[in-house]
Amino acid sequence: MPRHVAEEVEIPWRKERQVTLRELSAELQADSLSVRKYAETLKVKCFYVYTDETGRMPILAMSTHNANKIREAWAGRLLGKKLQQPTTERGWFYIMLTAPGSPSRLKLGFSLNPEERADRTRVFCPEAQILRLWPCRRGWEKTIIAFITARGCQQIADGIFECQSIDELLMRADALFAFAPDLTEKT
Repeated sequence: MPRHVAEEVEIPWRKERQVTLRELSAELQADSLSVRKYAETLKVKCFYVYTDETGRMPILAMSTHNANKIREAWAGRLLGKKLQQPTTERGWFYIMLTAPGSPSRLKLGFSLNPEERADRTRVFCPEAQILRLWPCRRGWEKTIIAFITARGCQQIADGIFECQSIDELLMRADALFAFAPDLTEKT
């Protein structure tokens, strides 16, 4: 199978050459979402550009320098080197009511400081309030969300869900966290 090499795209209003996420993903033989998440982990800035190939549809791109950072880290990942990821970081899993006028719309997620997170959410949803908190590790967030929203909930945005029954969702979360290890102990 021939290896695809990402093509640099010349963007007229930018002085340096760019590499699109689609091209970099093909080069790394990985799906675009994985490469994008990896770029976020490395804190690589991406931006939208328009190319002849995509026409009026914007596509994510990055500088050649940032693409090289991802290539090097990706190669190290394949060789067994791991990035330091705070998957054991302790904090809180929250369920937040985003708008009391829409009692079925909730925000779910992990935060080291849930009150600060609620304050940031109140910029867009002034009446947002935290319904429940549980001690949690950052690495558990996606699994918990997948489990408690599996029935009667529909994702409408990142971390935002429309749920038929908040009480059922809270019961599932309580049941799940009842089996979670005690995070008050030092491990």
